[in-house]
Parts: sequence; C-alpha cells; structure tokens
Amino acid sequence: MRPCLRSRQPLALVVLALASLAVPARSGERAEPPEPGVVAGPAPGGESPTPAATSAAEPPAKPESKVKLQGLVDTYYAYNLNRPREGASFLPGTGTSAKRHNEFSLNLASIDLALDPQPVGVRLILAAGSGADVVHSAEPSGDGIGREVWRHIQQASVSYQTGWGRGLLLEAGIFPCHAGFEVFPSKDNWNYTRSWLGEFSPYYVSGVKGSYSFDGHWSAQLHLLNGWQTIGETNQSKTLGSQLAWAGKRLSLSFNTLLGREQPGNDQQWRAYGDRVLVYKLSAAL
Repeated sequence: MRPCLRSRQPLALVVLALASLAVPARSGERAEPPEPGVVAGPAPGGESPTPAATSAAEPPAKPESKVKLQGLVDTYYAYNLNRPREGASFLPGTGTSAKRHNEFSLNLASIDLALDPQPVGVRLILAAGSGADVVHSAEPSGDGIGREVWRHIQQASVSYQTGWGRGLLLEAGIFPCHAGFEVFPSKDNWNYTRSWLGEFSPYYVSGVKGSYSFDGHWSAQLHLLNGWQTIGETNQSKTLGSQLAWAGKRLSLSFNTLLGREQPGNDQQWRAYGDRVLVYKLSAAL
C-alpha cells in the first residue's frame, strides 16, 4: 500500500521525450517455389505468350508472426519551484513520473513481448527506471518476495480464450489494475504527471481474472487478487475486484470496485474502493 499522506502537489516545469518502437517479429519460413516443368501454353488465338505470362509466379508474401515486440523509453527533465533539498519532488512511495528535481533522468524504459490468446496468450513487460522503482515500493519483504525480486516486472501474465459463449477470457499473473482512469505508462495518460487519485490507487495487481463481453457494448470482469498493488501477499486474505463497462463509438463508461481485508498483517480490517469513469471523444478520430 502506498502511504496515504497529504502534501502539496509540487509545481514543476517538465520537458520530456517519449519514444516507442514496435517491431513485429517475422516468420522465418520461406515460400515454396512453383513446381518445375510448368510452362505457360499458347495464348488464345495461337499468339505467343507474353513474357509476363511465361515468367514464374510471384511467391506469396511471408506470413507475419503472432508474436509482437515493442519498446518504450520515457526520459525527462523536471524543475520543482519548491527546490527540495534531497532532490525528490514527491512523497516516499509516490512520484511514478518526474520524480527528481533539476535533473535529466530516465523515468521508464521497457521491453514488451506479447502473444495474442489464440487460444493461449502471453504478455511480458520488463521495465527499469525511477518510475519502476517507485511503483514497487510497497512490496512486502520476505523469502521469495520483495521489492528486489519484482522491481523489473511491469507485467507477466498468461491468458486463455475459452471460446465459451461470446468468448470468456481468463488471465493469471501480474497485470494492470482495472480500477482508475490513469495507468502506469505516461504515454497512455492525458498528462505526463499523475493525479493523487492515481498515485494512491493500484497501477498493477497480482492474481486471476475473467473477462466477458455480453454484446458489442456491454462487458464485465471479475478478479481474485493478492492485494492492493502488491505481488507478494501481506496477510492471509484476498481481494475481490469487479468491473461493469459499456462502450460505444464515442462514449464509454465503467464502474470498478476492489474489496478485501488489505492491511499488512491484519485480516480483520476491510478496505473498499470504487470509482466511475466516463469518457467522451469529441471527435471520432481521437
């Protein structure tokens, strides 16, 4: 759990550069050449065939691999007018973007390997940088768990498309949290820095989930999770999560919940979270 402290949001001027690279892997298979001995016959009317007709057929295009490889580099310079002595612009456990004052720094660098579930899929994202270090700061310590064990894992999950009904999708491992409007990679948010609501709610979770689309608009999710932005378990209880969502061409809305006994070493105290997210696109091109 990230610390729930109050502080002024630092005023910062941020100059940043974001770069992403998508490189779909290609299959190494070669197209089979045309069978030998096949010669084009005379054209209708007894005319000799044209050179184009006698040339060998063009080989078919090489099929693309189902594996996708992408990369991201997020670097920044930030200046905090409060000029913190230690150089950190945010409270401990927060500041997943522009963490350092008056420095050029690397916020996030990641490698993303993805295989769509047909029917089995895999997603692995390895990350480094100040943002990756901050986001794992609440990991519990222990044998086989802790910040040092997981600090370079942004996502590691396996999914399975069951084919049941309209397509029940199951996923297990470490994956992004369904709750909240802002996400961990800055490139996917409206602002480079995040709100306090985003910083004090989970960016990732660990467990299993099921997703189902009822039709072209309505969908639902159900989650069973270790806890509140932790990969390792902090007690003997689990957290339940849910989502009910509707999506149209421009308007989308969702209702997200998390409910569980999630205090370190405490199986008695409940924590409940809920939010509603509504997005309207002013243009269909957005």
